[in-house]
Amino acid sequence: MLLQFMALLVPAILLVLVLVPGRLANALTTKLRGGMTIALRMQLILAVVCFCWLQIQPPADLPSAGAPLVERFGDSLSHYDGVSGLMFLLVSFVGLVVCQFSIRYLDGDENEGAYYRWLGFTLGAVSVLVLAGNLVLFFAAWVMTSFGLHHLLLHFKERPWARRAAWTKFAISRIGDVFLLTALILVYREFGTYHLADILAQAKEITDPSWQLSFVGWFLMLGAVTKSAQFPVHFWLPETMEAPTPVSALMHAGIVNAGGYLLIRWSPLVAHAPGAMATLAIIGGFTAVFAGLVMMTQANVKRALGYSTVAQMGFMMLQCGLGAFSAAMLHIIAHSLYKAHAFLRTGDAWRVENVPTTNSSETAVKVPSSARQHMVLGFTVLLAAGLIVFVVSGLSIDVSAKAGGIALIAIVCLAFASWLAQAYLTSWRAVGNTAVTAFLLITAYLVSYFAIDGLVSAYLPTIANGALIAGVGMVVVGLFAALAMIQALIPEATRRRQLQVLYVHVSNGFYVDTVIRRFLGLSLTGTPSAS
Repeated sequence: MLLQFMALLVPAILLVLVLVPGRLANALTTKLRGGMTIALRMQLILAVVCFCWLQIQPPADLPSAGAPLVERFGDSLSHYDGVSGLMFLLVSFVGLVVCQFSIRYLDGDENEGAYYRWLGFTLGAVSVLVLAGNLVLFFAAWVMTSFGLHHLLLHFKERPWARRAAWTKFAISRIGDVFLLTALILVYREFGTYHLADILAQAKEITDPSWQLSFVGWFLMLGAVTKSAQFPVHFWLPETMEAPTPVSALMHAGIVNAGGYLLIRWSPLVAHAPGAMATLAIIGGFTAVFAGLVMMTQANVKRALGYSTVAQMGFMMLQCGLGAFSAAMLHIIAHSLYKAHAFLRTGDAWRVENVPTTNSSETAVKVPSSARQHMVLGFTVLLAAGLIVFVVSGLSIDVSAKAGGIALIAIVCLAFASWLAQAYLTSWRAVGNTAVTAFLLITAYLVSYFAIDGLVSAYLPTIANGALIAGVGMVVVGLFAALAMIQALIPEATRRRQLQVLYVHVSNGFYVDTVIRRFLGLSLTGTPSAS
């Protein structure tokens, strides 16, 4: 209990930073950033200590209704278990890295102090979100996270595109807030308590869910979809590149994951709405395929990373929709660490390499015919499948027993097959090197999955593979197979007129943003238009 209070202490201090006036913050920039760095180091140490203590001393039984008020109050403020412990550790680490990077990146900026004020507030809000032990605190932290990110996105508010992206996100986030608030109100009416621990414990025992509980799953799903930039409200995320690079790193590596965390944290309730989970899997799968296709046509490295995040969030939503919540948790951790590193290293590269353009007369690699490309893809699918079967058999894993396991393994197989097919365009030696790397990655992924599953499975529901999950899995695998075939045709985009025209439309995201922006009544700057 004491450790949980201490874990919330640093985020509470960071939240208070927003009360410092902007001019005073700019005048005290050196002290402010130094104090923030110390506070975040303390938070990371506390996160490590709490996580280690959790492994030594698992959480005891929940306090009873007649327990002392202090005990109930403490349980309500913070809900610490394997899920929140992992996320708190991740947020603390990424937050410290972003803060350290910002010291050099924003050195000399006239609003540097105000930036640290909002950075501290945002990090504090995210930390409270993952540790919140009651409905009110969870929703308040959810809104504060969005509010803090909005001000960080407006750091360069003199730039029209920065304002456009910030206000577009602001409008979409408010829609997500309505969905989440509705879900939490229904949760309180269903369970008669606002204690998160009590709600999750009772939800696991329910065998015949009410219609109200089914609606809870739907609203939680819709709130997660809007928060994590899923189709068709995905377009704001790649447009936020006018923000400072550390803000992009924090947003893509941390804040956008809030939708996935929402589903994992509340998975005992979401599991009682199978229709919502199936819809989520289709939305996530389509978003991953759509964003992956658009990403391959982007020449700007930060914009490509933006669409990469949308695609990765889509795959994470797909995992949650199939009931693979442990795999989704691993995905959050791996993607956060990778994307933070990728954004903080964007200064080393000014463009995405090997992206074909419609006005080039030749490509960097030899372009085989489409028939041969598909033959190569078929061969590499067999090779990738053989690698996966070899690793899975060696580790004695029953894939069919895992929720959505067969569909997810098939998608991974297609991903490695596309990778091997691209290596084939270089040389057979490259194919061999890629195959060895693929083998190591598959092994590392499966070992990591079982490690994460061992830490969080006790707090998550068990989803049985049924006809609905199998049917949705087949649809999603078909989408990814189509993506693999389209990817095989991309090198030909420079010599086929039809593909050149399609390439232009894809690179503009099929203009979905224009349609949605008009629907929401947003002007060029992203603010509500006068009309």
